Parts: sequence; C-alpha cells; structure tokens
Amino acid sequence: ILIKCKLTDHNLNNMDHLIQEYGVELITLYGFAVIKPNHHFVTHVSACACNFGPLHDFWTFLFECLNKVLKSYKTNNHANGELETMFFHEFQRTCEIG
Repeated sequence: ILIKCKLTDHNLNNMDHLIQEYGVELITLYGFAVIKPNHHFVTHVSACACNFGPLHDFWTFLFECLNKVLKSYKTNNHANGELETMFFHEFQRTCEIG
C-alpha cells in the first residue's frame, strides 16, 4: 500500500487499520516492552502520505541504505576535505568491481 504511485482515501484508511491491528497484536503477543519509537512513528505515515503524496515521491530509504555502504569504507583518518575525495574514489572502485 505504502509504495503505490497513487493513494486513495480508502488506501490510507486501510493502511491505518492494518497498522493499528499490527500494534494491538504485537502488544498482545509480546507485551508493551517491545514497543519502540518506530512503532509510534509508523502511525503517522498515512498522515504524511496524505499531506505530501505517495511515499515513493519523498522517502529516503535508498539513501539510508547507502549510509551502511559509506560507513563500511576505510577512511584512514583523512581530514581537511580529503574525506570526500576518498569516499568518491572508494565508491568508484567498488562500482568498478561490482
């Protein structure tokens, strides 16, 4: 539902219902101790989709995935602008290998 190109009010209501159902089942099965901030944040997703349009228009998931890649690069304690150049060269090298 979340990554559809077009969302209807029915889609958003259905999404809210499913998220609420998930939360109730999670608490029933595992108790309140398993609840994390993301469980609360997801309850606002339909409002975001209503205000800003379908999530695929503004989500950052792909960029967030790159954070793991960037964190894996060896930086050798570079500073004074060298870090950006080093990241670019390492990224380019990785692309050429893959």
